[in-house]
Amino acid sequence: MLWALAAVLLLFAISRFNRARHATKRERERTTARRLEAERLAHARRLAEQLLAGEAPTVERVWDVVLQPGERVLLDGMVGYSRYYGLGSQATYPHVSTRHYGNVGVGRALLDHAVDGAGNRSRAQDAAFAAAARWRDQQQVRVVVSDRRLLCQVHGKGWVSFDHAAVTAIRAVPETRSVVLEYPSLPPICLAGPATTQIMVIVVWALYGADGLREHPALAEVRPVLPAAPIPDVESAPRLDLLAFVAAHELVLAEHAAKLLEISETDAAERLRELVEQGLVSRVRLSAPSSTLYRITQHGADRVDTGLPPLRPLDLTGYRRAVAVPGLWLAARSGGFMKTRDVLTARQMWAADATAHTDLLLGAAGAKFRNESPEHDTDAGNGYPDLGLLTATGGWATADLVLATPDPERLHRIIGRAHEDSLIVQQWFLVDDLRSGDMIEDTAAELGLTDRVQVQLIDPARVAGG
Repeated sequence: MLWALAAVLLLFAISRFNRARHATKRERERTTARRLEAERLAHARRLAEQLLAGEAPTVERVWDVVLQPGERVLLDGMVGYSRYYGLGSQATYPHVSTRHYGNVGVGRALLDHAVDGAGNRSRAQDAAFAAAARWRDQQQVRVVVSDRRLLCQVHGKGWVSFDHAAVTAIRAVPETRSVVLEYPSLPPICLAGPATTQIMVIVVWALYGADGLREHPALAEVRPVLPAAPIPDVESAPRLDLLAFVAAHELVLAEHAAKLLEISETDAAERLRELVEQGLVSRVRLSAPSSTLYRITQHGADRVDTGLPPLRPLDLTGYRRAVAVPGLWLAARSGGFMKTRDVLTARQMWAADATAHTDLLLGAAGAKFRNESPEHDTDAGNGYPDLGLLTATGGWATADLVLATPDPERLHRIIGRAHEDSLIVQQWFLVDDLRSGDMIEDTAAELGLTDRVQVQLIDPARVAGG
């Protein structure tokens, strides 16, 4: 019985090991797929941004294709290539009919006739399929895309040219990462592979110009996030930047404003005082020796962005963390975490979700910044990370300042969300005690997400000042 029990335990251990190994392999595959997807979108977004700015992307000179005078090469790569057409002739096949000599019997004759009929029908169907219009000439080809045409180096045909101006239809097929281009009197062409997203950007730009890059539905996932139009209600650009900064964070210190505007703290305090006099910002002093806090008013928040969430009563117990987050934002914006194209606060993420702008910011339909569902958090102002970092390569990362022991169940939900949301590429947690850091790392290990969760220990004495 002991030997049997040992064998059962051994089999159980082997089974657990195999499951863990397979889970790790799947996670690696998912990570690789997310990385490749992020690179694909990043290249396409960068190309769109360059074309909008009037810049030409850097491409090595192409010597094996003779370019037209003034023609510029924008892309040189490899894609999957196929054309949709039929053979253009009647489907033919060998018709078989068994001939009998002598007396073979009625049963044998009927059987041979049935076999011949089934074979002929099968050959007729095969011939009809072979002659019907379908995707043909499937192969990997080199493609050179210029500002005027698309050239494919097709096996057996050499370089085949397609002018952008002749395109009659362009369709993106997200399921296969491909694009279909139609031309008059020519079989449609299908290009598949990571480079096709950039090809689609170039063709849309050649056909519609900058307006196409901004509005064409086929470019929804790669459309760059354009800067917001300036708001003329505030007297000067520095004051506008400062007001938007205060509105995004709700509570700031003069030292934060000084770092933002790269001026002295005295000058920053003067700028804030002017906003106070206009009723856009209010002063908050929690105790006599404490630093003066500046809080956005509802009038000031509406002046910047009417989509921001309404102000809630000031939490006198949690202000220490709220005042520290602007300093965290300044560090993230300067590249303290990773290379980013934008850094959003919890209030800005709330506004993006509420106004359905998140899918535009993240380049994915139905995307949300909120990390908890309403059944887990009934407070509309909660459920968001302290910061959302929109990465330069696609996707986004979260950053949270943890100044108290986190709730294990909520921590498990927040970290575990990375399994469900492929757009989250990294999660940062800044803690002021080792116990919280150990809890976060243990939860990440339990969920198999140690490669995407980073814990940073910070000095508690530096938190109070932001």
